[in-house]
Amino acid sequence: MKSNASGSSTYRSLAQQRARVATELGVASLQRFADICEAVKGITADLSFDHDGQTRIKVSGRVHCDAQLACHRCEQLVWCHVNSDFASVIAFDEEQAASWSQLDPSLDILVVGGANLDVVELVEDELLLALPERVCTDDDCVHMPEMRYGAMTVDDVDDQVSAEGLKRFPFAGLKDAMQAGDKEQD
Repeated sequence: MKSNASGSSTYRSLAQQRARVATELGVASLQRFADICEAVKGITADLSFDHDGQTRIKVSGRVHCDAQLACHRCEQLVWCHVNSDFASVIAFDEEQAASWSQLDPSLDILVVGGANLDVVELVEDELLLALPERVCTDDDCVHMPEMRYGAMTVDDVDDQVSAEGLKRFPFAGLKDAMQAGDKEQD
């Protein structure tokens, strides 16, 4: 069954019907996700409801979108595809979730705030967890900042070349800085 269920549909009725809910979400409805991203487009969710072997309500689905995020190295904005597949059982309070977790520690439990369907509640955390750790994978990015250590010049680097190749001295100025700090304390 494919449905565009409203907020009046309950999780129990959706599981009994083995319903499938496909919907598009507006970025304004996913406030925490929107706060992290510079821009978001095309947020779609496809959810399936059922019961597991112990009559708990099970939801599985996929949520995806395109998000514009700042590169961790150069701060330029990069578009990336965010995709998450998930499967969880729905608990209606923390006590229920704790008892299920004791019985099966590997169980992915989602505690919901009410009996009625709230797609945002189901998918927003999944989108947040699916954000990439590293946005830009281009090691030759023209916007990448230069990595310089100390006050070394090109001539200094040429002088430090040995038979092993180029040696880097990232803490070359540290000794002088520590000595200058000790003098200031005296």
